[in-house]
Amino acid sequence: MNTFKKKALYSALAGLGVIGMVGSAQAVNLNPDGLGQVLIYPYYTVRANADGNAFNSLISVVNTTDKAKAVKVRFLEGKASQEVLDFNLYLSPEDVWVAAVTPTAEGAKITTPDTSCTAPMIPAGGEEFRLWQYQGDLEDQTLDRTREGYVEIIEMADIVNPSPTFTAVKHATYDGVWRPGNCAAVQDDGSTPAWVNTDLTTGTGKLFGSMTLVNVNEAQDVAFEATALDAFNNSGHLWAASGSIFPNLSEVDPAVAVVVNGKNVYITDWTPNPVDAVSAVLMNQTVYNEYVLHTETASKTDWVVTFPTKSYYYDLDQITGIRYVDRLFQRNFIKGGACDDLSIARFDREERRPTQSGDFSPRPPTGTNSLCWEANVVTFGASGTASLLNAQNRVTLPMPYDSGWAKFTFTPPTAPATFHTLTANTANTKLDLSGSTPVVTNPTSVVFSGLPMIGFAAQEFNNGTVQVGGNNVWSKYTGRIAHRFSKLITP
Repeated sequence: MNTFKKKALYSALAGLGVIGMVGSAQAVNLNPDGLGQVLIYPYYTVRANADGNAFNSLISVVNTTDKAKAVKVRFLEGKASQEVLDFNLYLSPEDVWVAAVTPTAEGAKITTPDTSCTAPMIPAGGEEFRLWQYQGDLEDQTLDRTREGYVEIIEMADIVNPSPTFTAVKHATYDGVWRPGNCAAVQDDGSTPAWVNTDLTTGTGKLFGSMTLVNVNEAQDVAFEATALDAFNNSGHLWAASGSIFPNLSEVDPAVAVVVNGKNVYITDWTPNPVDAVSAVLMNQTVYNEYVLHTETASKTDWVVTFPTKSYYYDLDQITGIRYVDRLFQRNFIKGGACDDLSIARFDREERRPTQSGDFSPRPPTGTNSLCWEANVVTFGASGTASLLNAQNRVTLPMPYDSGWAKFTFTPPTAPATFHTLTANTANTKLDLSGSTPVVTNPTSVVFSGLPMIGFAAQEFNNGTVQVGGNNVWSKYTGRIAHRFSKLITP
């Protein structure tokens, strides 16, 4: 059921008259096939280990359609999801755009060998990440904060064909070089050029992307795909000038979410707070994955757990420097972050579990097991264990076993539920497919418990020097395992 294709799902809903109940066939959803209008990459890093060997983060986005597209590319630091760089990218039909995030003396920068148009244009030497958006809060104010975070790409529009803008961004041969026609034509000065209103139309999605975290000197390579949100916008283009923080995830339109949970499909309207529709789609109560800590292979395991909508529930008080939470998340953002409590269960590969719950180290400011950042890394191992990803936005989790699996659960308070829940109170529809005949109901309210989260686990194995054909070869390799999630949705 969780692999329901979008067309099949909407055909089933339309056949039952469900679509008419919510007023639109367009509703944001998590596309299990990885194609969408919005791509969220859960982690980037240029952190270095104690020897100074740093990661580079290599990003790609692919336009699978025969349409040219305008998209917003946004990099966000990992503590409070504050923007450190964004720009507009114009993709030719069937285009692939690539770039690299690399370390600088103080922070990070982006470089690209790609010819696809960006606004502003990215200089040959790269563009450095910026610290201005997080000035004033209680955390680190330096450029070092830009060294790890996550990325979002939001489709703003399809470009009408034929049009002058389509010709400008379309790749062709010019003076013997395959490149766009005229990138100068899509530059802007912060205002809205006339071509925006004539040459842009509603985006049709079908973007996908990936990222590879590469540390060449440490023989590390961790690759993962972007999380894709489909049917994000169906109401015209979302173009915003370069230098603008828009569009963002709060501009989902209509603010309706379709969420599949087992044999139930929930359609919920979040019009008063549109970003809740995105949060509902990404909402999970429990995250599961494996860990390996074998001594003989010097194995390491890091989990990445990112909350892509967390910043939308906070407002910065310019006087106190505190980011005050509005709802869903548990605590204000102060020195040490904004912490959300969780319970931990740990198992070995033979179903054994310790008698006591594990404790994160260092202890979060709450004194309980909590994840306090927007993009979190959990390093499995004793206190002081080095992070596979060299992360600083992290905690460590001591393990009594050398391999097994674990689960983190975010549970709302027993009564009343004031955090770790989202409640839809209008225009709700539930489709129950557990029986031979689908049953459609309209619950007065639908409660989503947990937090909106994405991420993955990274594992490393180091066999040291081995003999291959009479030569010494360093046998070290890394891999990525996708998280598994479970939901708690209560009508």
